[in-house]
Amino acid sequence: MRIGNLTLHYDPPEAGRFKARILVLPGLFQSLTCWRGLTAMLAHRGWEVYFLPRVPTGADAVTAPDDYGWQASLDTAEQAFRHLGEKVIVFGADVGAGLALGLLERVRPMALALFAPSEAAELGAHFSKTLGMMGRRRFKSATGPVSAPATITNQSTKAGDLIEEPRGLLLDLTGRGTTAAGPPAQPGSAQTQPPTIVFAPGIDDLVTTEHALEFAGSEVAKPSQVRLNGRWWPSVQGHNVADEVHRFLILTLSDRIVEFPEEILAD
Repeated sequence: MRIGNLTLHYDPPEAGRFKARILVLPGLFQSLTCWRGLTAMLAHRGWEVYFLPRVPTGADAVTAPDDYGWQASLDTAEQAFRHLGEKVIVFGADVGAGLALGLLERVRPMALALFAPSEAAELGAHFSKTLGMMGRRRFKSATGPVSAPATITNQSTKAGDLIEEPRGLLLDLTGRGTTAAGPPAQPGSAQTQPPTIVFAPGIDDLVTTEHALEFAGSEVAKPSQVRLNGRWWPSVQGHNVADEVHRFLILTLSDRIVEFPEEILAD
């Protein structure tokens, strides 16, 4: 689906049961292929699912990857959200979770699902650590999109799970960016948060279990019992996570999203 300079990937519902759309903001280096196990299962259950790649694509994409940082990513996410209407549920993984929380300053999602959420500085510090000393030097002096470090690509089971990231975003996360606005330490804290489920990682080189669980410390945010396995968890745990997040959304939003048959409404 094209929206200006955005390409949203769409999984149509197999049985149009729910009156809300899901917008997915993926984690670092996670491709659409990586997420397909989760998005396809949710679509099978009746959800309308939209996946937003990190950078706008096509001839009308005007922002160079090296300049495409946190603020541009947030603006892109807001544009996609507003196009989808008022009843939108946002899924965000690590940096995508930060963007989802940052959106709360601008829009009002019905609910959030945060996967391995992390504060920007924490995520950037772990990313720098995975690069090693020589990798950090190359990262600082190079230009162009950034590939995932070998320390985390080695854990991938499928090459198609991985994508490159815009350098500007990673520079913002590591505190060495040149963009005017970087990510806040705790995105979204200035506004009341909608109902939220938090999935913490069991194993992830970029986000610790303890740090992710700090995002489940409010009355509206609950931790999931499911632990995410590695950076490429959507590829290997799609079904398990889909079950958990589906239950959460149904129990939390109930008649705000369920399409009841006309004969029931007439009784």
